[in-house]
Amino acid sequence: MAMVMRQWTEMIRTMKPAIEEFGNDDRRSVLIHGQYVREDQLDSFMELNVIASLFPLHTYYWGDWHKQIIGDSLGNSISPTENSLG
Repeated sequence: MAMVMRQWTEMIRTMKPAIEEFGNDDRRSVLIHGQYVREDQLDSFMELNVIASLFPLHTYYWGDWHKQIIGDSLGNSISPTENSLG
């Protein structure tokens, strides 16, 4: 699970210098499969104008199963739709 969350940190880390060098006027970056994105990462994505693609219906149907595998602390924040609205 750490790998999934680390990839978003890497995306943020690599986008910042690219935006500084090339700008962000006509970029339409999208975070796909952002089920385990953290709230602090959502804040960074908002600053970088990244659209977060989440799966709220997936959580509705499979949320209990995810919580059995990853536990309540991470399971309770799958696809943080409300937090992504800014």
